[in-house]
Formats: sequence, C-alpha cells, structure tokens
Amino acid sequence: SPDGLHLYCGTTTGDILMIYIPAIQFKTIGPEKKKYAMGITAMQALVNGDILIGTGEGKVHITEKETFKSLKSLQALGEITSLALRGEGHMVRK
Repeated sequence: SPDGLHLYCGTTTGDILMIYIPAIQFKTIGPEKKKYAMGITAMQALVNGDILIGTGEGKVHITEKETFKSLKSLQALGEITSLALRGEGHMVRK
C-alpha cells in the first residue's frame, strides 16, 4: 500500500489477501463472490489506495481497496504478466 501499512497478495484462485504489516496480522480476503478468472498475475497499489490487478485471462481491473470488487476493467489480447505505474498515467505490459 502507498502508506506502507498493508501488504496485498494475489492468488492463483483469484483472491486478494490484505495483511496489516505492523501487527503481522491477516486483515481480509476478497472479493467475496466473483473471483478473478485464471488467477491474479500482477498487482500495483494506486496512490488513492485502490489496487490495479492483472489476470491470467488477460484483464486489467481497478479494484476497490476495501472489498476488492472491480470498479473498471479492460481486456488485453493475452495474460497480463506485469504492471508498471508511470507518472500520472499508467502503462500496461503484456
């Protein structure tokens, strides 16, 4: 996370885990209902706290920081293998 207090982990089953670093404590897992297809393959924390994720099915999602629900998404031609933030814009690499 931008504040350095949380660690986010993506799983091959499409879940996102949030861990509170100072207490080394598991905080939450999500999203509750719709998991991200073919697993989470790349992640970046955004300045506002939301999470940018890439998936094995080739989608990039901006997810809400508390529930990990997708706010916006786009489809690429193949699996997303990395994400890099750049200045005020974003660059998605396949």
